[in-house]
Amino acid sequence: MKGIQAEIYLLGIVIIWGSTFAIIKGVLDQIPTFTFLAYRFLLAALILY
Repeated sequence: MKGIQAEIYLLGIVIIWGSTFAIIKGVLDQIPTFTFLAYRFLLAALILY
């Protein structure tokens, strides 16, 4: 059972990771690149803090 559970988790990670490319492409059509990067790094800094 642990092997199947690990594969399900990995599949979920792949789906999330793969969908980020489409989301980023859509967001970059709405806001400038450097604004997006600023928000992205700000969010990362808050998470790591």
